[in-house]
Amino acid sequence: MISLRDMRQDEFSGYLDYFIPDYTDEIVTSYGIPVAQAHQRAIDAAATGLPQGVTTKEQILLCILSDDQHVGYIWYSHLTGTPSVFILDFAILEKYRGKGLGRSAMLALEQRLKSQDVTQIGLRVATTNKAAQNLYLSGGFRATGINMIRQI
Repeated sequence: MISLRDMRQDEFSGYLDYFIPDYTDEIVTSYGIPVAQAHQRAIDAAATGLPQGVTTKEQILLCILSDDQHVGYIWYSHLTGTPSVFILDFAILEKYRGKGLGRSAMLALEQRLKSQDVTQIGLRVATTNKAAQNLYLSGGFRATGINMIRQI
């Protein structure tokens, strides 16, 4: 049974311990920049996006639970008064992957958002993350564009 709950302040540093290395890897893979530079970008993204941690206005941090076991995280932005959210991070921790928890967590998120009158979920997924792409496509998401970059 999947459930979602608001992240507590005492869990925020654990989230950053996961997020910064994970996002660093994604930046290196997606943008082809050196690890040290990617690591700083990941730190900056967390500091800019979540300056007050779990109490940052319009930023929602959730813990994903499976039978009361912490199995992942969701970070999304919900601008006050808008019917849409944008997922900035959605992760099932590695040792829990491949068990259908991502799909169940996404359905739980949709139910939570519907009860808040949200009608649209947006996100960005790395082109190298085929498992996430398959999850989102099979869950009814559709591509709306392609991000491109060239290092000069």
